Amino acid sequence: MIAVIAEAAVRSLALAGLVWLATKVLRIRNPHIEKSIWTTVLVGALAMPVLMQCTLAPQIPIASKALPSISISGAMLPTLGPSLKVAVAIYVVVASTLLLRLAIAFRHVWQIRRASSPLHESWTHGADVRVAASLSSPVTFGSTILLPMDHSAWSATKRLAVLAHEREHVRALDCQVQWLAAIHSCVFWFSPLSWWLRQHLAKLAEHSSDDAALRETADRASYAAILLEAAQAGANVRATMSIARGNVAQRIDRVLSGRKPDEIPSLWQRAFAVILLLPALALAAESTGVKVGERSVPAQSATTTAEAPFGMKSSEPHIVSSTGPLERWYPKEATRKHMNGLVRIAVSLDAAGRLVDAQVISETPDGMGFGTAAAGLVHEFTYANPTGHPTTFSFNVKFALRDPGESGHYGTTNFESDEGQATSSSP
Repeated sequence: MIAVIAEAAVRSLALAGLVWLATKVLRIRNPHIEKSIWTTVLVGALAMPVLMQCTLAPQIPIASKALPSISISGAMLPTLGPSLKVAVAIYVVVASTLLLRLAIAFRHVWQIRRASSPLHESWTHGADVRVAASLSSPVTFGSTILLPMDHSAWSATKRLAVLAHEREHVRALDCQVQWLAAIHSCVFWFSPLSWWLRQHLAKLAEHSSDDAALRETADRASYAAILLEAAQAGANVRATMSIARGNVAQRIDRVLSGRKPDEIPSLWQRAFAVILLLPALALAAESTGVKVGERSVPAQSATTTAEAPFGMKSSEPHIVSSTGPLERWYPKEATRKHMNGLVRIAVSLDAAGRLVDAQVISETPDGMGFGTAAAGLVHEFTYANPTGHPTTFSFNVKFALRDPGESGHYGTTNFESDEGQATSSSP
């Protein structure tokens, strides 16, 4: 479990780095579009452990003759080492503590909402606005706007600006996005991306809401004073979107800079930005990149031809036997990550059937050591070369894990076609 979560964190970090670079190169400054992009990254990061198990890259069928296959099985690791046990224990304790804190905060705000009194004034414009006695500044909880008791003393300008700010949080589902970001930071607490992403999304949400407030009031100085007053009240309630949240000094500078509020992009503009991001997400989740699928071409029947081991024909270059157990060639890293593999390898023999050279044609997945293992284990075999001249022939080596305690047969034949034909060539 911890290996999958750690790998998902690394892949998500790579995805975020690519997206960050793209936003800088393309000079994307609109907080609404940025928020859509980074929310997609957040959802992808949360789903990364599941996406890693899916085949997202396209399968490209390539016709070829079926080759005989050798299956190399290895036992899954039944137990965890002491250091790994400690790491798992630390991860579980920290993640559980953070999730418990989040749940407690959520329940606390839910109780505040239940105890609040709904407002039905005309200036609420039908929004779910309530008054909470325990709050000193306005916050948004889901689709509910919670105001402090002293809201009745606010000026019309302040009330208009505050409601515009909070309504934008409701419209953009900012609170729900922050809940997802909080869960992400609890599960991937060891990844710097989880904390940065949560803070960055909160900053973008506040900028978007500040722009909404500025569209309602032209008095920037008054709105800056509202932000300062809310920050001095110090009401930053967890599990909510608060007007006093984030770097208030930076927000005040942004408000007083005189820059025009960013326009809200249309739905198709946001969708287009998200669609452009999907290939990067698929690439980050895909373990081997674009896969090349093989479509076997039916071979001629070989019922009259004697078979050698591993589905090879005795009338062609073939393997005669192995000199030792093949399980030891299973890559340790692949065993640790519970990964299977497939290698296509070409073996060159001299006229007497002695091994001259071996070359890996392809391996899946890359970087797990399957190709190196296959190139080594071919030296465990003895070969026969009925052609009487130097030749090269190819076959597949399949690596597959078995459950601990399950009996395994190493070097067993795995037929892919009735013929089981090996390709060969002569100089």
